[in-house]
Amino acid sequence: MQPVSVYLHSFSLRHHFARHQGFDIFAFIAVAREHGFDGVTISADGPGFGHLGGTDSRHFTAVHDALVAHELGVELETGDTRPQHLHLLIEVAAALGADCLRTRTRHRGTTDDIQKHTVADLRIAAQRAKITGVSIVLDNRGEFPGHQLAEIVQRVDSEYVRALFDYGNSQLVGEDPLATLDATLPVVGAVYVKDQLIVRDAGQLRVQGVAPGEGALPLEEITARLYVAGVRRFCLKNAWSYAAPLRIGLARLPDTPCFAVHDDRPLVDGSKLDPASAVTGEWLALQRGWTWFGTVLAAITGDSRLAPGEQHSRDRVARGVS
Repeated sequence: MQPVSVYLHSFSLRHHFARHQGFDIFAFIAVAREHGFDGVTISADGPGFGHLGGTDSRHFTAVHDALVAHELGVELETGDTRPQHLHLLIEVAAALGADCLRTRTRHRGTTDDIQKHTVADLRIAAQRAKITGVSIVLDNRGEFPGHQLAEIVQRVDSEYVRALFDYGNSQLVGEDPLATLDATLPVVGAVYVKDQLIVRDAGQLRVQGVAPGEGALPLEEITARLYVAGVRRFCLKNAWSYAAPLRIGLARLPDTPCFAVHDDRPLVDGSKLDPASAVTGEWLALQRGWTWFGTVLAAITGDSRLAPGEQHSRDRVARGVS
């Protein structure tokens, strides 16, 4: 049976990248290896290709070599489906040795318009994906409910275009994550493991990111169902101190535990914290979340070596999981 691997998303240490002097993609790669991850997902969204931190071929080669030296797999993330953009990022992903490029739509308008233009984009980009072997995985940041995301992938009709299941993004549009999983499971190509809950801030409902295991999402049930369905790669995305407004009102929320409003939990917005607090809080949340998720995954899979810790990290390096 194919072993389970866990990747670390660069978003997990976004405050480090932005506010901790000297922390860059190479430091991130070293951290991921040191803490027992099998690979990394690098956000290349934004100026200078975001957390990738460079836009020329020499930089890509240096990052590729660092990944090889640390025995880490890699995925790349961007934020646009337009073919010209995707063609460029597919080539960057290939240069890094990535097998997966995750993206989301930037189209706006009616739902039908967004779907139509996104499908057209992905049909074109799928041809380049097939040539390079770098699959495209479509993320959903609250643009679509699960059945519409699945419909987009089905309409593209390419083995090189799949859907990303993010454990929490469906909360933004008031869809229970288990309902989203039901709708998208047949087309899921990648997953983001994160946790969050709903809080009230100045009268407005907001989604609050927390360390995995400290929120209201049914992470254990989702993970077990994904594992039974054959998913063997999980990407841990520590969303501590992330905050976003809920896009629907309280009266329209599903009557499930993850939509309970936690009035006893104050909003923590990392962008408003001083740099030292943001960096320290983020680091501690990642450690707690990884310990929790590794233990959960070990219980689900029956493989105690998945549980994080010094000895387990050495075991995972020794068996060369990728």
